[in-house]
Amino acid sequence: MSRTKEHKIEEALSIALQENALQEGFRDTIRRLVFDANDQWRICCGNLCEPCVMPMGRAVDRVRELIGWGGRAS
Repeated sequence: MSRTKEHKIEEALSIALQENALQEGFRDTIRRLVFDANDQWRICCGNLCEPCVMPMGRAVDRVRELIGWGGRAS
């Protein structure tokens, strides 16, 4: 991955974390999920996890949008 692309992803992560009120400690998790297929992780278990996969999914969608991948990946 080029340095410019890495920088763009890091900027998008910062924006998405802030917009979705997720702590900086979730940066690596969100970064990983951006590259994972949604059907591998985007299911809420209903156990009131903190954070729930739902706000994490919104952050992933926002990163994808900001880097030009257009929201949800299949």
